[in-house]
Amino acid sequence: MLSEIIPQKLYVSDEHSACHYQWLDQLNIKSLLRLDKDAIYRKSWDEQGQRTLGTVHLIDGGVGNSVESYLLAIDFIKTRILYNQTPVLVYCMAGQSRSPCICALFLYSAGLCKTFDEAMQYMRSKHAFTSTKEEIIEFVKQYVIPQIKVSSEPI
Repeated sequence: MLSEIIPQKLYVSDEHSACHYQWLDQLNIKSLLRLDKDAIYRKSWDEQGQRTLGTVHLIDGGVGNSVESYLLAIDFIKTRILYNQTPVLVYCMAGQSRSPCICALFLYSAGLCKTFDEAMQYMRSKHAFTSTKEEIIEFVKQYVIPQIKVSSEPI
């Protein structure tokens, strides 16, 4: 269940799809961002040295996540796109809640959507599996959105 969000720049999926190197090669994926409940932030390369791998700690629910984790994930995507290390694949275990939410936050922060709600609606139209938990949406709106500086020039 891999979905293209921004043509040849941003994809979203579940963990199972992200492990299919044939698909990653076919789509020319250069960067992967893993959202995991057991992870700490780190950046590395895959075994072949072909892809940048980023990992950010995010729990599938509002409680226990830090604003910094959301901001690190958005920054990872922005940096990869700015330095042309695209496409970027953002994924979590099921590909339904955390990864679509991070992609929506990126769309909002990059000025590609006027509001976070518009960005979530866009995600639902591009990735039918999107079903971000309400506690995540509330946390993002209350704590993360106020910390985001929206780009004046869309990426």
